Amino acid sequence: MDQLSGAHSQGVKAIGYIPNEDRPAFKMAIHEFAGRWYLYCAHFWHSGWSIIDITDPTAPRFVRFIEGPPNTWTLQVQIADGLMITSMEKIPDGWGGDPNGEYGEGFYIWSLKDPENPSLLGHYKTGGSGTHRNFYDGGKYVHTTALPEGYDGHIYVIVDISDPANPKEVSRWWRPGQWLAGGEPGVPFGTLLHGGAFVKGDRAYLPKAIRFRLMDVFRPIWHIYSTSCSLELIAAPGWCPRNRQQPIYLAAFTAWIQLRHFALVTAPHVSHVALPG
Repeated sequence: MDQLSGAHSQGVKAIGYIPNEDRPAFKMAIHEFAGRWYLYCAHFWHSGWSIIDITDPTAPRFVRFIEGPPNTWTLQVQIADGLMITSMEKIPDGWGGDPNGEYGEGFYIWSLKDPENPSLLGHYKTGGSGTHRNFYDGGKYVHTTALPEGYDGHIYVIVDISDPANPKEVSRWWRPGQWLAGGEPGVPFGTLLHGGAFVKGDRAYLPKAIRFRLMDVFRPIWHIYSTSCSLELIAAPGWCPRNRQQPIYLAAFTAWIQLRHFALVTAPHVSHVALPG
């Protein structure tokens, strides 16, 4: 606890610390199994994932470090339904990677039946530079921030993991201009899907980064090609609702995506979003 003795706090109290074998944690997720609580840590400067037993938070126990692929960002971990989803992507230029070296990409699907020794069930690959920050809260779909080959910046890709050994893409969405391989002209620097989607019911909230500016609402622009899942862009204001009455402002552009199987739908109940005529 010496590392925390000089810290200032108000309304909170630090009760535990672990050095993580000198691998700073980045994105994290907590999982409970048979009365024990585990913290799974992704890292920024180390490729791989750490497991810590935090059942007694005053005395956390380091369990193990799982090596990731070399020359790879493994930034995010998501856990639900006894599965762990870990992202992998090529390290961008200027962030310490070897631009000409091999790298891991996409995401791994792990079983947590043995929480201290995850077993690898499957590997989804984008065919490009991998996935950045993804969303998974259970069920059959992983909502990825992906960079497939032929795109200018990360896009939204939904992957079906109902058969973990054979994950399959079911749909994707991107801003017009991003699909270079399809003849689109490109987008302004910094235009990309940055964070993972936040999915609530049949709607996904997408944190887009476009030169770190808030964007105005624009018209629906893309209907998905997939036969198994369809998307329609409803609106893209610079804020998203905390509930139906109280909007909160975000520091990035947010797109609202309506999710429906085999159908495109609208959202007439979202009365506080004015779509242009």
